[in-house]
Amino acid sequence: MSKHRDLAQTLADGVRRLTDSTRWTQYLTSMSHFHTYSSANVMLILMQCPHASRVAGYKAWEKMDRHVRKGEHGIAIFGHPRPVYTKDPDTGERTEDPERVFWPTCYVFDVSQTEGEPLPTITDELHGESHLLNQLTDIAKGYGLTVSIEEMAATVGGYVDRTNHIGLNQAKAEAHQAQTLAHEIGHYLLGHTRDRAQTPRPQKEMEAESVAYVVCSSAGLPCDGYTFGYLTSWSRGDPEKVETQIRESAAAIQKAAHEILSQLQPEPASSREEKAA
Repeated sequence: MSKHRDLAQTLADGVRRLTDSTRWTQYLTSMSHFHTYSSANVMLILMQCPHASRVAGYKAWEKMDRHVRKGEHGIAIFGHPRPVYTKDPDTGERTEDPERVFWPTCYVFDVSQTEGEPLPTITDELHGESHLLNQLTDIAKGYGLTVSIEEMAATVGGYVDRTNHIGLNQAKAEAHQAQTLAHEIGHYLLGHTRDRAQTPRPQKEMEAESVAYVVCSSAGLPCDGYTFGYLTSWSRGDPEKVETQIRESAAAIQKAAHEILSQLQPEPASSREEKAA
């Protein structure tokens, strides 16, 4: 972290610049079509579709010029509660039962189940090759993590699950896979895979992405265009929130990043010369 005198300030400034741009406005307009789901429904969504990122109903997707692909199965969630009525056997009058409520089942779909017009994004993917991917894979395996390249939705970079398995999107460039792998190893080292309830997810994501930012930047893989957008989305465009959270978690982030960096070997001189050429 020596290359970043104040990580919290660096990341907060990046978020601040992005939230002042028209790109953020376009992103917010797009996100306004997505509902905020209850904690119970979030759990249901993730149980049925662990990699869900943006979820909406059938008609909501159509309003965004995207359509659910034929054959896709909806994700079942609880709909808005409805009153239960009782019928008087003599008069036939229907009255609402104040002690009972009916929760209908509704179905939503993740963006990975749809096709059509692309949604606005605030993250720039990394492109090209990277010497970090193989090294980070070896580091992950050293912690007992398994790593595989898998087919997954274009909106997903990767994941780490409770079985200590990391999946990386095969459609992403090697450099992007390396950045994602650093992020997922960060989750593991920060204890997020073993603390799935106590720490809010936005906090986990900001911490893990900060680890990835330090590791990649220090190893010669710039990821500002991705990290700033990622942090902006999880902080809802609040740079002060980013700065506060990163400062509070600075010790844990620094420890995790240093642990990864201490195991990395410098990029071969031949590779640097080829890039320069």
